Amino acid sequence: AEVLNLAFWQRIYAAKDEKELKKGFLVGASLVSMLTFLFGVSCLLLKANDIRQREECPTEGNSIPAPPFTFFEILDMPSTTGFTRHLVFILALCTIASCADSFQTAITSVISREVIRQGLDDMKGLALGEVLVVIVNIPAMAFAIHAAKDTGPDGLAVKLTDLFGMADIFTITLVIPLFSGLWKFVTPMGSFAGMFMGIFYILVWGWVEYGTFVAGFANLTMMCWGVKEAKPEGYSPYACGPWYAWRSAMLFTTIPLVTFVATYGWSWMENMWRLMNKLIEQRALVGKAFV
Repeated sequence: AEVLNLAFWQRIYAAKDEKELKKGFLVGASLVSMLTFLFGVSCLLLKANDIRQREECPTEGNSIPAPPFTFFEILDMPSTTGFTRHLVFILALCTIASCADSFQTAITSVISREVIRQGLDDMKGLALGEVLVVIVNIPAMAFAIHAAKDTGPDGLAVKLTDLFGMADIFTITLVIPLFSGLWKFVTPMGSFAGMFMGIFYILVWGWVEYGTFVAGFANLTMMCWGVKEAKPEGYSPYACGPWYAWRSAMLFTTIPLVTFVATYGWSWMENMWRLMNKLIEQRALVGKAFV
């Protein structure tokens, strides 16, 4: 879904020129990669410390409740200083604010584009933009506060991440077909075939796993809705969801392969059909010339 995230595309369109875009991309990608690597190493060490605490000194701290909270294991360590704790809290606030800011800015940028088309002068456009920011963000903040308190079995605090999973599973079927369409070899029908086969593959997976046609559609929600028989299997303690259920890693890895084969396979057949028709037409013209 991040490939279609408007927050990223807004930054692309905001670049001064192609040179600045490439420079920003390389610097940003390098910093993000380095930071992600450091977080990964830190979380591996913190997970090892959590295992040690549970096996050797269970009274020393609490176990990690879920994989996303691994980094915050540092707050549970007795040797963590107050300065480090404050840094972790500041980092958490910055990451949350950064995510919210990206989505909110992307939403308002889409609306602002429509405002610009109306041909308003600068002051009116600025005033309307500020009003739209308030209109978009206030309901979003109210919804976030309500979702945080809705902690029931089917509450928004639990299911909100599942909505992101649904967005991911749908959009990952679009990435290969859409971007392949920039190449002349790929035809419009080839792109459409790739998108269709991605969705069809998800449906077939759920159908085969549970033996019902309804389960195929439930798989579009990563088994979070529609199938009560979903149970944890293998290494993961989660029965559904986009990130930790056992089927998620397999689906997100194989869907790009399926869409790639369908997109380029159909495009190849369509191009070969066109080429054969051209050869037949040329041979027919040559035959008429001899006659």
